[in-house]
Amino acid sequence: MNRLKALYRSWATPCAGEKFYSPRHRGAWLEQLSEAGVRGRAELLDQQLDICCRYAEKHGGSCYGKAGSIQPMSFSGRFPAWGRSEWPF
Repeated sequence: MNRLKALYRSWATPCAGEKFYSPRHRGAWLEQLSEAGVRGRAELLDQQLDICCRYAEKHGGSCYGKAGSIQPMSFSGRFPAWGRSEWPF
């Protein structure tokens, strides 16, 4: 979802809200992209989003609102050098 919005924003296309992700409105959004390569990339990101949403729905979740509930992992125990304040180089 972030990559899709970033693509449109990089082409100076404002895209706020969740309507932006709706398959019903995709045609209008894709028309705003003038370059064929960029439009193709947006279509691929839309397809990936559809797959992720279907997977989430199948497993009892939703596409929206999940990112805030994910707990970050700590890698400092696995990679001891990451916990140091000084680096050898």
